[in-house]
Amino acid sequence: MKLTAVEAITNGVAGHNSNSLHVCYIGGKTADDRTPAQKVSMEKVLKEWLAKYPKARIIGHRDFPGVKKACPQFIAEKEYGYLYTS
Repeated sequence: MKLTAVEAITNGVAGHNSNSLHVCYIGGKTADDRTPAQKVSMEKVLKEWLAKYPKARIIGHRDFPGVKKACPQFIAEKEYGYLYTS
């Protein structure tokens, strides 16, 4: 997995790139097909970011206002809600 410095503005969600962080993975266009290793990696990244930005909100690309995307194929806020209390 290639990591970009969190300070860098990346091309993740149009209109939200200057005030959000983005994590992506290979797959997931039509089904939640994350591998166990992808799930572990994503959880690690999100935990690190929440430690640095405790007021952050974890949402999927599809959950940003005005975005017409179906990815990810799971509800990120529900999937990772437990990280807010751990």
